[in-house]
Amino acid sequence: PPPSPPPPSPPPSLPPPLSPSVCYPGIEGGFSCPPGYYSFTDLETGDGSPGACRDLTCGPGQYHAMVGITTPEACEEACTERRGAECWAFEWYPKDPRNLPSGAPCELHKDTPVQTASECGETGQPLEHCCCVKADQGVV
Repeated sequence: PPPSPPPPSPPPSLPPPLSPSVCYPGIEGGFSCPPGYYSFTDLETGDGSPGACRDLTCGPGQYHAMVGITTPEACEEACTERRGAECWAFEWYPKDPRNLPSGAPCELHKDTPVQTASECGETGQPLEHCCCVKADQGVV
């Protein structure tokens, strides 16, 4: 029989799927941004730039702390469906949310993040977050 055609390649505008270790090196289980979103590690070399979403001034920008959301899938769904254009990115924190000032492991960002906590020189807990930006937002 003739050989099967190769599978179609993904459109060039979407980043390749990530291994779970990309956002959270060294954290068991890890997390990677879902299809339709990218993390800043997607745009870099393997170690990338982990951490919480930050705006041009290294501030968090405007966001909603979603206290009742307890899974990354629900956080993504809240960003994708519930807020539509009101959510340009979501941020997920995989550890105990009581470590956070807001107590919320999920944040829905109204401002498009352009960098991460590591790029702003932060250390510690802010680097344990994963910032997932809607793929159609681009990077400044």
